[in-house]
Amino acid sequence: MKKILLILAAVLLLGALIWWVIKTPGPVTSYKQVVLLEQNDLINTTEYAYLDTVLNIGMNELGMKEIRVLVQPMQDRIRDKFEESEGVELKAYVAGWMDGYTICVNGDLGHVQAIDVIAHELIHLEQYYRQELIVGDSPVVLWMGQRYDVLGIPYAERPWERDAFSRQRDLASRIRARILE
Repeated sequence: MKKILLILAAVLLLGALIWWVIKTPGPVTSYKQVVLLEQNDLINTTEYAYLDTVLNIGMNELGMKEIRVLVQPMQDRIRDKFEESEGVELKAYVAGWMDGYTICVNGDLGHVQAIDVIAHELIHLEQYYRQELIVGDSPVVLWMGQRYDVLGIPYAERPWERDAFSRQRDLASRIRARILE
């Protein structure tokens, strides 16, 4: 009889634990409902529809209008080459694309991390748009009119990266205030 009561108590305890895990809310992973302004042409070819919201709100916060942006998955060979040469995990990057820009993302960033990553890339997009950063086919780029050899400067010391890192926190904060519940 004691054995049956012990088994019954264990089953009830396990059931209560499962119920508690199911009912306990997890971290915030959804965005509140917002009105997206159609001031830019955003084309998202990834399976992560939430990126549209982050981009739309971020571009609005930066006052960017009439810009075409293609969001697409990052190619493995580009990610691997960058990570091998720079020693830094590449989560996204922005580049010129036809008459606009492309932002390539490395998989599912998640609703919260996407804000930080996309804020950083939006700062770069703004740098391109304002022609503060001009990237050609060679390893030489122009930043604020000065030539830099990308291969000769560690990633974290590049002035356009420093600018993006210093400004992304403020932009990410403004995006969070608009879309996180």
